[in-house]
Amino acid sequence: MKNNFTRDYCLRMKGSVIKEVPSYVYQGQAITMDNDLTIEIGRRRKAGWATFNKYRDVLFDERLDTQIRARVFNTHDLPALVYGSETWSTIIDEERRLASTQRAMERAMCTLTLMHKIPAREIRRRTGVKDEPRFHGASAGKHSRRSDDNEQPHQDELPMDMDDLDEGNREEVDVARRTLKARIHVLRIRFQTLHNKQPCRPRQYSKGMRPGHQTETRMRCIFCGTRGDHYLDSCGRVRDSKRSRILLKRHCRCVNCLKIGCLEKETVLKQARDRGEDMDLLCTQIFPQILTRMMRQGTKWIP
Repeated sequence: MKNNFTRDYCLRMKGSVIKEVPSYVYQGQAITMDNDLTIEIGRRRKAGWATFNKYRDVLFDERLDTQIRARVFNTHDLPALVYGSETWSTIIDEERRLASTQRAMERAMCTLTLMHKIPAREIRRRTGVKDEPRFHGASAGKHSRRSDDNEQPHQDELPMDMDDLDEGNREEVDVARRTLKARIHVLRIRFQTLHNKQPCRPRQYSKGMRPGHQTETRMRCIFCGTRGDHYLDSCGRVRDSKRSRILLKRHCRCVNCLKIGCLEKETVLKQARDRGEDMDLLCTQIFPQILTRMMRQGTKWIP
């Protein structure tokens, strides 16, 4: 076995040519030059099923207690399935393959198939077997997980406390940057969705009066009642903007669309957007808190 930087040559020992192989088994694990765990995971799955079939009579015996069968599975099948995983640096796809093998064994213990449509959590409760944490990105050796180039940014691990981020660690900073970009993209989509669903819209006035425009000629001033003569903010009866807001609130009218009964209210996010602040910075700082509060209260918001 050799890497890509080695020249092509033939190795002889005692007159016989040593066979070149892409991988070989050393101390119970398949070793490759490119650190590919596909072969080793396939061997672990075969070993797990071989051990499962070896103790098949015990695992399928319904006369035995569930705890006894779960103990046999935890002490015999799981060690064969995760042998040597303390030194692995897995990605999510490889962990899912091992987790799916364990779930298939649990379904076999309950004499179930995928056609029954029973959740894995319910099957886990019936069997009582141990949930292997190494199948969920938490290996016993606490090694840092390698990320595949084809993975989405949200699949990488990100420290919850950004203050503990090591700026000197280039890989950790790159993971944090890509994850934040993905979150900002999701928040931007939610922001646009709320904007499209928003029923409240300001009155569409242009610069200067357009008497020929049918919509503006039919508009009535809230304070004096004149149609198509002036704008609302230029009404002669109410010059103060603070007083106009008080009157609109008294008549239960929206400040933006002037409709009666509109439940929309100006928020911190709208005021910040009117000031021209950066949307990326706005989304990462205050948008999640505002969105969470609005979802709890069941209110809407003017973008």
